[in-house]
Amino acid sequence: LELDHSQIRGSGHTAILISHYSIVIPLVLGMGSALLVFPMVGSGSFTGFALFMGAAMAITAFPVLARILTDTGLHKTRIGALAITCAAVDDITAWCVLAIVVAIVTSTGPMEAATTISLALAFVVAMLLVVRPLAKRVMAVRKGHGPMNPTVLSFVIAGLFLAAWATEAIGIHAIFGAFMFGAVLPRERGIATGIIERLEDVTVLVLLPIFFAVVGLSTRIGLVTGRDLWLLTALIIVIAVVGKVGGSVVAGLAAGESLRTSTVIGVLMNARGITEIVILTIGIELGVISPALFTIMVLMALTTTVMTTPLLSRLYPRRMVERDIMSGEHRDPDRSDYSRRRVMVGVTDPITARPLVRVAGWLRSDDGEGAAVVLASVVAPTGHEQIRAHIGDFAETSARAAGNLSALASELHRQNVSTEVITRIGIDRGEELRLICQQQDIDLLIVGSHEAYVRNRPLGGLVGELLHTAPCDIAVVINGAAALNPQPGPIGVWLSGDPTDFATLDLALSLARGLECAIRVVGAHGVAPHQTVDEHIEMDADATVESVVTALQGIALLAMASPPHDHALGGEIIEAATILGGVPLIVLRTGPAKTLDRSRKRDAVPTGATDLDSGQQVSPVTS
Repeated sequence: LELDHSQIRGSGHTAILISHYSIVIPLVLGMGSALLVFPMVGSGSFTGFALFMGAAMAITAFPVLARILTDTGLHKTRIGALAITCAAVDDITAWCVLAIVVAIVTSTGPMEAATTISLALAFVVAMLLVVRPLAKRVMAVRKGHGPMNPTVLSFVIAGLFLAAWATEAIGIHAIFGAFMFGAVLPRERGIATGIIERLEDVTVLVLLPIFFAVVGLSTRIGLVTGRDLWLLTALIIVIAVVGKVGGSVVAGLAAGESLRTSTVIGVLMNARGITEIVILTIGIELGVISPALFTIMVLMALTTTVMTTPLLSRLYPRRMVERDIMSGEHRDPDRSDYSRRRVMVGVTDPITARPLVRVAGWLRSDDGEGAAVVLASVVAPTGHEQIRAHIGDFAETSARAAGNLSALASELHRQNVSTEVITRIGIDRGEELRLICQQQDIDLLIVGSHEAYVRNRPLGGLVGELLHTAPCDIAVVINGAAALNPQPGPIGVWLSGDPTDFATLDLALSLARGLECAIRVVGAHGVAPHQTVDEHIEMDADATVESVVTALQGIALLAMASPPHDHALGGEIIEAATILGGVPLIVLRTGPAKTLDRSRKRDAVPTGATDLDSGQQVSPVTS
């Protein structure tokens, strides 16, 4: 079911070449290694043993590869797209090769082998011409009866076991029937995803651990004893790596790819994972490989899988992945008007994000122009955390997420605010949002939090991560529900003497223009008033929370810099303003580079009412 037909149909010359070379070369090397391995740990006939060794070496674990791509972000790069296409072609080719090998191994002579292969081809034709159209008709019942009704699920389970029984009766193992049945099921309208979601709770949480327990019982490390067998293990690992990586490099260079790209693809194709262990289980069931060789090959499968990510980090480090993603997705925003902010709203839920969108819509430059707003949503891939692999569903998942943001975008369009929607599929939401901020040249990231600072307790979770990693200014909206219907009054600004106070005042001015209201500044003792603000309520150093809250009564919202952990008064003000005052709170943390830039601008600006982004004179805002 995870096999993406579109990737195979759309695979180009490079993908076909790499996938086939990464099968043929390991196949030949594996069969050649049988000359050395068979006398030491061989079992059964040499012909069957050599063929099975070659087939086992040629396997690539498609689900494992897809999981590695999503975990590292490589699925968004050209190399990742090429690798998953190669793996899809490799997957179906390797299974067909293995079916032929099993047919030859289980037959007693050439005529029986030919008969088995002929029956297998007839089974494939029947699946394509009979079962596939029937499956489409059955799946059509799904339209008006929910995402996965009992009729469809019954058909899937019955068809699965019937197909497995048929191939077992033919003599090419039950697993090929299951593979072929999943391959012919229709993919439109998310049918495959629905089936997987219904079945994988059992397959992943029950059957997969049982399978690994059985494999663990069959893997007897005690059989690999002595210097010769351990050297043989190392040799098999080397042959496996050289076959896959070498085959991919040769094919990639022949197709005009760079050495780095070809090597990266080879390293990815070298991951064998659970697919290899399934194949080895078939081999030991058929008696083709001995328990000792089974243990050696399991060690090889684990080694080639575990080594994939460390090698990728050296050959294709994260900074190069980010660079390639940015080169493929980055668009140069129009920065002809430097005073116009590029603002991004991080959307985790379209309903709870409405206050954040409302705040973004209020932002105005000194000439009254709204900010350029980006609505960004990061959606986790479908599937279980343990084996997440459904890359073929990414386009549908992304489109569905974009549709969920359409209502928010329409609200901003009605306010004549330039709006763009960006959706990403990723595991690490914080990392994905950080990358989008870089690629889109974002000035301000707006996120929401359902909890306030309480005394010295900092925000955690996704918001806490972004406060430390976001490359731009970040505004955290707390008690955002109150922003949907703000009470009339000025915008309150709390000055604590933090270097980011200046940016907080700048943000408050921008919001005040949109709300057409004044701002009221409240500061601790010794904090100088901003030149564009007439009113300044100075607080003593030992100011109480009550006195600050009294000074802020009647405000529409409160803006303040993110207080340091040891700033007890700042934490208490946040708690009092949001819980007792019932007003929305915006906590601002400036980006590292922008804090320095603004400090320099502030030092260079003469006294007087000057907008520090545009350099133009602005009218004072009074309370």
